[in-house]
Amino acid sequence: AKNLREFIAYAKRNPAKLSYGSAGNGSAGHLAFEYLKMASDVFMLHVPYKGTGPMLTDLISGRVDASAIGAAAIIPFIKSGKVRCIATGSAQRLPQLPDVPTVAEQGYPGFEMTQWYGMLAPASLPQAHIDKLA
Repeated sequence: AKNLREFIAYAKRNPAKLSYGSAGNGSAGHLAFEYLKMASDVFMLHVPYKGTGPMLTDLISGRVDASAIGAAAIIPFIKSGKVRCIATGSAQRLPQLPDVPTVAEQGYPGFEMTQWYGMLAPASLPQAHIDKLA
């Protein structure tokens, strides 16, 4: 599939034949793909992994058909041509992937699923350590 419409059309013609990997049950990628499945009314088998690394290995090798992964982890593989990005879950196109349309642009208005990362520390962390991390 060269775009999300082709991917969804293929999934509808081949019910239950596609699989998607995630970093684990309840991970952002798992929830994003479940949201896409609901929005597009398709079924694909979820294959949960113990982290993004093992899932990426199987995605690149073709053991799973698709995945929803945070941009930071997947952009190097997109740029190297090892995987094809057919959509982004953000509200607007990503500056790093300006030629990749969003899910909403490809027929699912209002679809948005993004990840957020933060660094957390105990409230009692000494200011010197906070300064060093900053």
